[in-house]
Amino acid sequence: MTKESPLRGLRVLLTREKEQNAPLARLLRAVGAVPVFLPAIETEALEPENGSQVTRDWNRFRWIAFTSKNGARFFKAWLEMARLPLPPHIKVAVVGPGTAHACEAAGFPVDLVPEISSGAALGELLASKEEPSTALLPCAASGRQELARALQTAGWEVVPLVIYATRRASLDPEAVAELERGVDAALFASPSAVASLFERLPLRASAALKRASLVPIGATTADALRSIGLAPVAVPSSTAPKEMIRTLEALFARK
Repeated sequence: MTKESPLRGLRVLLTREKEQNAPLARLLRAVGAVPVFLPAIETEALEPENGSQVTRDWNRFRWIAFTSKNGARFFKAWLEMARLPLPPHIKVAVVGPGTAHACEAAGFPVDLVPEISSGAALGELLASKEEPSTALLPCAASGRQELARALQTAGWEVVPLVIYATRRASLDPEAVAELERGVDAALFASPSAVASLFERLPLRASAALKRASLVPIGATTADALRSIGLAPVAVPSSTAPKEMIRTLEALFARK
């Protein structure tokens, strides 16, 4: 007889864009949990200002480094639009397992993943394993700079490629009302998602969210929660949906 999941009947808030939440939502439903959707941020493609220069210098790059799944997704679209193949000499470094999975799905074989999922850890690992070289960093318009700083400090030439923007999503009143009914746990995938919700939610919804078990996906998102006086209850070891389910099940099995 299959053991019942401790998540059965629990309401779990998902704050990514609904399409990105789909795999995790399916797993939550499979164990009997109820996903509650309240996207905090949304993304859109940008035409990079230095796109023509990157195209001309394409064969100069030795590494491409990704710090998010969105970076991989929008970079693939940009490559297809620019009609650029990925040269066999270019290696790919990623910030963590979730981004690695997104890169593999996009057709970018991954060569390097740090044990700690952060831009700083990725930069330090890459700099420690390789001689200074040229790295392309597909990124968001307001992306964090730890990776670039770590590589530049080690003597690397770093070329950012700003290919997408992140902005606050409009808060759907029906979704806010669902949150006000209460949730047992809430998952946050980025510091911007934390700020987007806690700075804009009405009082009743904010109070409901603060009563939930707050689960950040990554160390920087955990720090964002702490910076506003909230304590994360657990941090999944990766952004893979199955790992998030395991983290939630371990958390609620103890309650």
